[in-house]
Amino acid sequence: MEPIPPQLGVGERQATQHCEDQHDSVLGDANRRAARRDGDRDAPFGEGLNVDRVVIADALMMHEFELRRRRNELARQRGRGDDHDIGIPQLFDSLAIRINGPRAWSQRLTIDWDFLDEKSTYRMTLSNGALVHWPDPGPGEADLTVTLTRPQLLGMLAGTGLSGVQTVGDPGALQRLLGLLDEPDPTFAIVTP
Repeated sequence: MEPIPPQLGVGERQATQHCEDQHDSVLGDANRRAARRDGDRDAPFGEGLNVDRVVIADALMMHEFELRRRRNELARQRGRGDDHDIGIPQLFDSLAIRINGPRAWSQRLTIDWDFLDEKSTYRMTLSNGALVHWPDPGPGEADLTVTLTRPQLLGMLAGTGLSGVQTVGDPGALQRLLGLLDEPDPTFAIVTP
């Protein structure tokens, strides 16, 4: 196996080392693993290797490479606006998972969202550190009612502000909600090799 290139960053060297260790563990050669731990990067493979194990090990290494490359591409593409196919409930879910629970624990607010282009209404409630939403809210008072279109919601979530958006009630409710969100990490590895 080729040695790990020295120009890789520390994290990439660790990821590559982890991948090579996975390769060795799939191959199941304890002597090779021990030699590699001792610094002999050219330690030979054991005899009687199963072809299936080699295929699996190669798949693991390729998977690691693709994950690392995809994570870097996502970091570069951050904020491109590829969320045009996401439904409004999923957009609201993306807000709900970003709520900082301990900071939001004592906050209470209700926002009604009236979408003109989709002819739908959603109610969003924050209480006990949890943000929930549902369509077609029944009667009840909201702190803020926001009337907008889906593209305006996407723009607002991207940070362009409330231009062209109609609000009735306390606009501070929306600012409080947005202030309780944690910033997402686009390079977060959902699946680690």
